[in-house]
Amino acid sequence: MVWKIKIEGKPNQRIDVVFNPTEESLSFIGAYKPKNKPWVVFSEAEHKSHDIDLEQLQEKIFEAYEILAKRVEQYEELAKGMALIKDIAVEEEEKQTEDNFPYTNG
Repeated sequence: MVWKIKIEGKPNQRIDVVFNPTEESLSFIGAYKPKNKPWVVFSEAEHKSHDIDLEQLQEKIFEAYEILAKRVEQYEELAKGMALIKDIAVEEEEKQTEDNFPYTNG
């Protein structure tokens, strides 16, 4: 069973709370949806029991969200940089010889 928690003001982020009855655990999964792509798991916190109170529930949700927010920020910075890279040209380097090598061993 899964409950999806929307994050106010961030339609491309959510926390999924997954109830795993056979494993007796709850998983708190922070997901991010890049533009025109499927949802991607960016964080996960786990509670190894079905017994959970409201305070513990809030802590786990916040834990998953903090990690999610940090990783989304890192992803967005990386995406900006990668958007600038369109082509890479590799030029063959000149073979180093004693005559054209600028450094010496002594």
